[in-house]
Amino acid sequence: MDPLSVAASVVGLLGATAKVSSVLTTFVRGTKDAPKLANDVLQEVSDISACLAQLQAFLLGTRAGSRSRTALIMVEQVVVTLTACVMTFSELEETVESLNDGTPTRLGSRIAWMKKEPVLARL
Repeated sequence: MDPLSVAASVVGLLGATAKVSSVLTTFVRGTKDAPKLANDVLQEVSDISACLAQLQAFLLGTRAGSRSRTALIMVEQVVVTLTACVMTFSELEETVESLNDGTPTRLGSRIAWMKKEPVLARL
């Protein structure tokens, strides 16, 4: 995979993290005593987004690492990790989007969450 494809994957993943974060933030803030898993998933997505932003800066050359550290980066491992992230975020985005069904009630949101919780816990 060439550097441009890696950079494109990172950009796509950053877009997916933004969508997932938005839906989860709305759910957590709008649901009294939101499930712990909802907060945990939101925190994980935020952490991954921060890592991806750093990787993007490195790939674009706006952030440099020391030669000794960059020599330790295995491109194949980055590609495998990004591929797994794309697959996981595709499923996560689809699952979380189904929570955003326009149900205006807190009860409706909580019921939708309960239906999707096993899938989210697995991801």
